[in-house]
Amino acid sequence: NVAWMHILAARAARLQPPTVAGEVFFCYDSSPYAAYEDFNMLLLGPAGLRSGGPRPPAALLALLARLNAALRLLLRPLRPYAPLLNPYTLAVASTPFSVRTDKARRRFGYRPLFSWEQARRRTVDWIRRLDATRSTP
Repeated sequence: NVAWMHILAARAARLQPPTVAGEVFFCYDSSPYAAYEDFNMLLLGPAGLRSGGPRPPAALLALLARLNAALRLLLRPLRPYAPLLNPYTLAVASTPFSVRTDKARRRFGYRPLFSWEQARRRTVDWIRRLDATRSTP
């Protein structure tokens, strides 16, 4: 569905630039409305991936993010250090958000080619194939 939407957007950009120029479009289908982590587990769980278990307390994560930011400043003169957990990534990961839009349908006729169930099954199969090729010597 994402690839199909890109094709339609590119076609619209070529044929009718004002309909898409400077705009942001979110790809959508009939997938369930869920928190980001829960949605990821809907896709990744059937492929054999599991969530990380219990979560550390928010205060501990905030402290670690600030310590990583300070460590980054201290190490800057010596070597690059880009920690995954920093105040920005913690804020993004901790902020709930959702996107619902039909702008792509209105602007350039996007409709998903695959249902949520088909897309989920195909994605899970693709993840399993990736895992199988990585496991082969």
